[in-house]
Amino acid sequence: FLNEPESNHMIDVKRIIHASIATYLAILLFFASIHAFIDVRSAILQGIIATIVLAIIITIVPFDIAFTLFHRAFFPTDSWLFPANSILIQSYPAEFFQAFAIAILLDAILVGFFLSIGLTILKHMRMRNSIFNHNKP
Repeated sequence: FLNEPESNHMIDVKRIIHASIATYLAILLFFASIHAFIDVRSAILQGIIATIVLAIIITIVPFDIAFTLFHRAFFPTDSWLFPANSILIQSYPAEFFQAFAIAILLDAILVGFFLSIGLTILKHMRMRNSIFNHNKP
């Protein structure tokens, strides 16, 4: 179905998605491993601020500009540019990518929210265990 340039682009897309997932998981593991050493309230506040800033940037920067900047940063030369009648462009219109970007943002917000709750619970459990262990004779 896809011609060679389109197939090559999809291979690049797959590599970027895999690298993004690996990076995201590494960051989550890093923060989960240092939860005992961080101020949870400060971390939650910083996460909220970062989310608000990201949301503001997303609403200010038009999607087509963000899409172009993203592709220029992550794809070689103009390997991501295709004619309007290409199968790839016909199969994945701009609305698909807008919905995909919104889904990624919402997923990141949800993961951050649940991670914050989890870290808060863990910190309270450690504090509670610490109190109980200190009161033992």
